[in-house]
Amino acid sequence: MKLFSPERVILVCTGCYRQFTEFFPSFLDLDFEVQFYTQFLNENLDKINFTKTLGKTATMHESCMSQRTEVVGSARELLEAVPGLKLLENENIKAQNLCCGGIANMTNPLIGQQLGQNLAEEIIKTGADYISNTCPFCGLAFYPYVRQSSCDVKDVATLINEAMGGKEYEDKLKKYWSCKSIDELIEKSRENFEANGYTEEEMRQILPLIFSLSDGGS
Repeated sequence: MKLFSPERVILVCTGCYRQFTEFFPSFLDLDFEVQFYTQFLNENLDKINFTKTLGKTATMHESCMSQRTEVVGSARELLEAVPGLKLLENENIKAQNLCCGGIANMTNPLIGQQLGQNLAEEIIKTGADYISNTCPFCGLAFYPYVRQSSCDVKDVATLINEAMGGKEYEDKLKKYWSCKSIDELIEKSRENFEANGYTEEEMRQILPLIFSLSDGGS
């Protein structure tokens, strides 16, 4: 980053934010300010032009990483400013400090899936239209549990974009999680992975590590 000589670096991953604010300074001389994107947006809230009232409810999940940093709370404050968005809380989540299991799922799927299921069940009990989050791993962990419910996964940035009347983007993770087999997933994602230089053979090794589908495909 020193090549760009930035005055400020704005991050969109809570894990990256923790690295830059807690670990890197112990051995690197960072001569720029580091902010998480929700902090930056809160700082510039008066410049955000909300043009749409959402008329929806959401429950905010603070990731394990955000709870260990100054990020905690900034996302919730931001969502409270969105017109027509009501935040619903679940006291069990706060009391038990429930984890989504996203990181654990990469090393021990059984533990990760149990953690994710426990959290998703508590979130769904709120009856919220959306589960909102700031961590990519949390978002990825929620999809397999909400696909049979009326609750959708929408991160904070997506909800802000919608309230600003921004361009609508396809939720490709939701589309991929609707697949019944790796074969179907391969076909729906082929254009994307081939554009990034991956082969079908490589994806057949990678995808089962991320997606737990009912049928592994051929």
